[in-house]
Amino acid sequence: MRYGLAVMNKHVVPEEEFPYISTCGTYPPQSCIFGQLLNFGALMVGSITVTRYRFLEEQGDRSWVNKISLAAGLISALGASLVGNFQMLNEINTHLVGAVLAFGVGTLYFWIQTALALRLHSARIGRGTARRSHGVLIIVTAFGSTASTVSAVLLLTFNFMGHKSEAAIFEWILAMVIFALFATFSFDFHEIRSSGLSVKLREPPARARMSLRETPNVSVITLSHVPPKPNA
Repeated sequence: MRYGLAVMNKHVVPEEEFPYISTCGTYPPQSCIFGQLLNFGALMVGSITVTRYRFLEEQGDRSWVNKISLAAGLISALGASLVGNFQMLNEINTHLVGAVLAFGVGTLYFWIQTALALRLHSARIGRGTARRSHGVLIIVTAFGSTASTVSAVLLLTFNFMGHKSEAAIFEWILAMVIFALFATFSFDFHEIRSSGLSVKLREPPARARMSLRETPNVSVITLSHVPPKPNA
């Protein structure tokens, strides 16, 4: 959508130079859509990351690697939000930091997920619950992680060499691969029966609990302010 609007409004000319993703979302009105979509995407990535973490935890993986994966996924989501809210022409440094967090840490996140998926598959084999589809998903995740790494390296290489169109093509490929990798989690998420926010109230202090139990025998004393009598 952003690409189509940018071309229609002649903010980019693909025949001359294929545009970066951010270039398509630099000028209004597509900049507004760009920011909104990336904010929504960041929210979705954060939600998927937390759900994946809890899913692996329920499968018995309470390791520090799973916790690092959670942190990496949330940092990647933050990066996507920074990219959307700080456009190139407004705040280029913050925009680039967001891109590194979104793409770089996002790629790291899926390499960690590949390792966690291998460990989960081994545990499933031991329990006799492994399926062929689980192995296929591991291969897909590993292939996607490799593709995102290669795309990121080629993006930086072509950008450094001044070949903007080639760098932009690999940026688009990198973004699509990362979004596709998040979508692969849906195959595991169908095993989740329910998910929700749990709220637990704190226990009242011991003194308060005692007063609740002994309410019938408690005398209530009311204090009131009595003004002093005027001197005669």
